[in-house]
Amino acid sequence: NNATLSDGDAISEWKDLSSNGQNISQLDTDFMPLMKETVLNNKDVVEFDGTNDFLSKNTLTNWPVNDISIFIVQKSIAKQQSTLSIDGLWTQSPNSQGVGGRFNIHLPWDSVTNPQMVIFDYGVKSDINQYGRVNKSLPDGFDSTFQMYLFEYDNSTDKLSFDYNAIEYHSVTAGIVGVTDINGQTGYTLFVGQSDNATPLHLDGEIAEIIIFDKVLSADERTKINYYLSTKWGLESTVDSDGDGTLDELDVFPMDATEFEDTDSDGT
Repeated sequence: NNATLSDGDAISEWKDLSSNGQNISQLDTDFMPLMKETVLNNKDVVEFDGTNDFLSKNTLTNWPVNDISIFIVQKSIAKQQSTLSIDGLWTQSPNSQGVGGRFNIHLPWDSVTNPQMVIFDYGVKSDINQYGRVNKSLPDGFDSTFQMYLFEYDNSTDKLSFDYNAIEYHSVTAGIVGVTDINGQTGYTLFVGQSDNATPLHLDGEIAEIIIFDKVLSADERTKINYYLSTKWGLESTVDSDGDGTLDELDVFPMDATEFEDTDSDGT
């Protein structure tokens, strides 16, 4: 959907290619991120300046109301920032609707006490001022190149987790009692590149792709999407799509966790 854009052009709208209509946009040219050509595997990415760039959508439809899986391919420096958030849920957000809970992905949140920390906030606990959270510091060097992330909530096990380059990096039992259905409701805004804080924290980095599902994926589905993103964006040297311990670039069978080399040279 960037056929009419050239390198450095401002992006007024990022279209949702899933047909769910979740297009995100920006009317103010000063706040528009930029399209950068042939950055990753000869493909274009969206650059956010870390100061005031963001895209948003009011009045969501088909937004997940329980299980969720979010894939993000992104490169970002270590600072206090947010990749995805929804304003209106959190009781301390600027336009709180008083329902409680939160949706926010800090990728990362960098401070003295939380260096290089990935934080995924989701759902609401029994106290509406509380929400589920999974967080863990990323390894040194994460900001030197693009990484692939998966953020997931599984209601059946109350598991909140995130993967780093297709391997589960951390998970918790979240204590979530529900996820507010904001579909068709006013007062809620989805942000890409901005947090839900009273003083917004803006993404300083580049996003290649975001994919969101309203379900927990099967192992086979997860592997297929891992490999799709790995090969599309040229991440084979850092991603292990099937989780068998062998990076995609060295794995003869990158979508089969039971086998990684063709020992009998039969092609299977």
